Amino acid sequence: DLYHPALHILEEYDRFHHTNMLDTLEVYLITERNQKKTADLLYIHRNTLANRLERIRELCSISLDDTNTRLQLLFSFLLRSGGTLGEKYSEYVKGEVI
Repeated sequence: DLYHPALHILEEYDRFHHTNMLDTLEVYLITERNQKKTADLLYIHRNTLANRLERIRELCSISLDDTNTRLQLLFSFLLRSGGTLGEKYSEYVKGEVI
């Protein structure tokens, strides 16, 4: 399996709990960990984002400060999307490509 295990964990968690943890992680990574931009794109408060990110760290036992982990996750999202990473969010970013 080429996907980082965190994607499977979050897919299952989202399915069972009706949450958006996987999307949260994807947007957080494609915005280069910019919390304001991530929260704006997801239409959530920054405190909600901080809580989600902490839950993601706990569920997946990952450090989002680790460059290799972030690279593996981004690559997994890229494979999962068929090469259109972040495309579904780009229309919401004014004048920027994410």
